Amino acid sequence: MTNAMSTRPLLISAILNRASTSFGDVEIVSRLADDSLFRYSYRDLRRRACQLANAFTEHGVVRGERVATLAWNDHRHIEIQFAVSGIGAVVHPCDPKLNSSQLARVLNLANDTILMFEPSFLSVVEEASGRCVYVKTYVALCDEKDMPKTHRLPNLICYESRLKKSKDEFVWPELGENDASALCFTSSTTVSPKEKLHTHKSSVLRALALGMPNSLSLSTQDCVLPVVAMFRGNGWGIPYAAAMNGAKLVLPGKKLDPESLYGLMEKENVTCSAGIPAMWTQLAQFMGKNNLTLTSMRSPLVGGAVVPRALIRGYADKFNIKMQHAIGLDSPGPLKVNDIH
Repeated sequence: MTNAMSTRPLLISAILNRASTSFGDVEIVSRLADDSLFRYSYRDLRRRACQLANAFTEHGVVRGERVATLAWNDHRHIEIQFAVSGIGAVVHPCDPKLNSSQLARVLNLANDTILMFEPSFLSVVEEASGRCVYVKTYVALCDEKDMPKTHRLPNLICYESRLKKSKDEFVWPELGENDASALCFTSSTTVSPKEKLHTHKSSVLRALALGMPNSLSLSTQDCVLPVVAMFRGNGWGIPYAAAMNGAKLVLPGKKLDPESLYGLMEKENVTCSAGIPAMWTQLAQFMGKNNLTLTSMRSPLVGGAVVPRALIRGYADKFNIKMQHAIGLDSPGPLKVNDIH
């Protein structure tokens, strides 16, 4: 007997298409470099990702080609994640804390041909560019008015200006679900940084796992704020999971200090967030010092390092918040979530 069930591959582009169709009006909030909040929807996200996919295609990007990013968690970075993987290329988010030597090394290891970066990283990118063997095109993630007035980069393109030249519809190709979608490095501060190659299938399954009841149990009633950077396993898959389940997505940009995060979480009624233990420790200290609590938070996710039991117990006792410890979030496969009491 042969299989009569659907054999449609698990692709990241399908997550985006469904989010646009089923949750098109659900809001995405992104904090910009000037501290203002940019708001749009999953429908808008798909439209701009299609524009970007057309721009990549017109530029000659082919399947399997690596495209690097150096950016904080904001709406443009999410658009890149969907567009690059969607056309069959491989997105390579880099650690924003890398110095120029470390950046050049991981760009060369990945054979990246395009580097898309926020203007605040211009000096690091300029210093690294002379040592980058494969990067031929640089893209500044900003509007035309915010483009660097002077720079030493060849072939520098403005992200927003290029998007305006592209059509906002794109037919996503039928890729193999085991095709590579993202390349992440564990670190470049060691002698040999370890690369983690994610596939479409692994990314979709992780997003599916995050939405399950015994995990984050995401739904359209939730608001998710991923603090964890995109270079850590594509933000631990949180943006994909939010889109798959129709949850409101809040992106904090570069302001990751406890006061800024707390203010954004309260303003947007965040119910779920994800970050490393140090972030949650600093946030707890800030709230304790100022006699505050998170009024909407129900399901914080902590991982990336060993989590002290005192941290999880402290959130439960002081703030009545049950934290979850996740294991394997940086790895290509689905995560494991543990309750620690």
